[in-house]
Amino acid sequence: NGRYISDGHPDNTSAGYDIDTHPDWTSYPAAYDLDNIITIASTDRTDTISAFSNYGQTSVDIGAPGSEIYSSLGNSTYGYKSGTSMATPMVAGALSLLSKYLEYINGTVPNYSELKAQLLDHSEY
Repeated sequence: NGRYISDGHPDNTSAGYDIDTHPDWTSYPAAYDLDNIITIASTDRTDTISAFSNYGQTSVDIGAPGSEIYSSLGNSTYGYKSGTSMATPMVAGALSLLSKYLEYINGTVPNYSELKAQLLDHSEY
């Protein structure tokens, strides 16, 4: 996604489903080997990989809560949803906070490589 490369923001993408179950399948944009891509798996309430989520040392960068997330469902209703698309906004929010924190302590806006490195270096997944 050139938009993210040109403006210096990382692109968060969900890992999707069945990549590791079917290693011949490729899921884009998660499969792009670019510094500005952060591929996110879904975890459950016990901080383990959700049953429906992809995982793997080379296919996923980080996990975030994505099972049974209370969310808007449309038509002014709310309920629980699960998916890697529920986990991805969690990481986007963390990156936003991290970016502002790093800007505050360093006096400059971090680039996407710095943000990704800081996030992954300071997470346990």
